[in-house]
Amino acid sequence: MNESRELEEFVTMSRKTLEELNLEVEKKISSNKNCPQIARKNDTKKAENGQIVSIKDVPKGELFSRNSVWRATNLSTMLIFELSGWNVDLYVGENSTLRTLLEKGIVDSFQQNGLYIQFHHYSR
Repeated sequence: MNESRELEEFVTMSRKTLEELNLEVEKKISSNKNCPQIARKNDTKKAENGQIVSIKDVPKGELFSRNSVWRATNLSTMLIFELSGWNVDLYVGENSTLRTLLEKGIVDSFQQNGLYIQFHHYSR
């Protein structure tokens, strides 16, 4: 019982830390005139062509598949490019806390190796 509570507190602390860092990066990106704005997506919003734009709605096991599209921003050059779920899986690696937070839909973005990586959409 105690271990479960400690794990829950750790996940909550990790989520808050990630959210604070991501908000800071989004402010930095939005203040750069050469970089397109990153819009936060509505949790219930769905794209017209059947794409799922909320990380919470992605089918289990499909978040890191070739059908998932993620947007990465290089924080030093402010270049934006797209990654497949397979590529993002490599960035997440064996970071089990981050993987759990992403799979549960608690966070939809993270920073790794000078990149800000955010879930963009999932196509069936």
